Amino acid sequence: MSFSNIRTAVCAAVPSLHNEEYWSTKEAALIISYTSRNTGDLHKTVRDANNYNPRSHKTHIDITSGNDVPIGLSPVLDFLDARPELGDREFAARLNRQNLISIGGFAPFTSDWQNYKIHIAPFSRNDNTNPSVQLLQYGDLLPLRETLTVGQSMILIKDISGIFDVFGVNTDNDIQQMLAGKTKRMFLNNHSVVPGPEHALEANTAIAEEKGTKQKPSKTSAKPSRVQDPLIRRLIENRGMQVVREYYTNIGCIVTDVHTAEKAIAAGLEPYPGFDQQVRNAEALVANCETKATTTNGAYVELTLNELKNLIDDKFAQLCVVHSIVLISGSEGDTVATGGTLLQLKVQRSEELKQAIQHLAKINENLKSIDATISASSIKVLVSTNTDALVRL
Repeated sequence: MSFSNIRTAVCAAVPSLHNEEYWSTKEAALIISYTSRNTGDLHKTVRDANNYNPRSHKTHIDITSGNDVPIGLSPVLDFLDARPELGDREFAARLNRQNLISIGGFAPFTSDWQNYKIHIAPFSRNDNTNPSVQLLQYGDLLPLRETLTVGQSMILIKDISGIFDVFGVNTDNDIQQMLAGKTKRMFLNNHSVVPGPEHALEANTAIAEEKGTKQKPSKTSAKPSRVQDPLIRRLIENRGMQVVREYYTNIGCIVTDVHTAEKAIAAGLEPYPGFDQQVRNAEALVANCETKATTTNGAYVELTLNELKNLIDDKFAQLCVVHSIVLISGSEGDTVATGGTLLQLKVQRSEELKQAIQHLAKINENLKSIDATISASSIKVLVSTNTDALVRL
């Protein structure tokens, strides 16, 4: 059983989603199944109508990541990125009209999709050993939540842009098998179902060995895909540069954006200086920042070969990764990028990286014999931010 079963269930409810373009940018899913033993997760109006938990006034859904959850598949830390230090947050979400109608609900909108918000409030249990989160406030996703009842499931599909599409489906045998006795589980696209408790240690070990380490990281992430929508991508990139600018401005520096040829020339630099932002204080140059922004937890970043070469050659070069950026719906229905945590890195094992680049140059020389070349700007290098080739500042 795998992510493909989730796709099948959603497409059965929304046939128009039978297309590769839609699913190509979906990175993970969270299933919340409503059963007779977790009626407390149902919306309060549904509980009241069916006399479920009559004394409960709860309006959210509790999600906890137990010790049996494999690395990288925590609904709390990996799917929702609900770390206590980030506090309460809201995310952009969408409901689908066709889906609401298919499960017997009412769609208070005429378009195919309608923007909504979902809220999370992270907290810890058992001396911080069980990360937990309160998902959804009373008014979140009302058209869907006031429809779903026992025997149905809510599926949150996370796009690489950070936007959540939320669906309701009937809990069939496939979904029950995927949940393996649980009521909440996370699944990665192109990855198998989360193992049960009896396989958790084996799964953790296998994933750790695949990553080349036996140590259990506090948080992991699938390797990022590039956001396809250019407008969303620009929002994320601009937010990343804003976070860097705010950080350095707060410590008394002047930050100049030079990520376009026009801005670089205006700053007295070459049209393409090889970095995005230049930082100076009153006395001297502080840093030339290659700024990378992402909605993921920043475990990996994508660099071009030219960007990597500049990080090696320029003694002022700094890799600034702004991760955990959140996309929300603005007051006028537009999408807004907010949040973001700054991670500052500098190349440490420069000689080994230079050798790797030289190896690529030799390959390029060989290709010239058949009138073919590799463009340095087109080579993408996926770099782990936890590698010892980079040192944190």
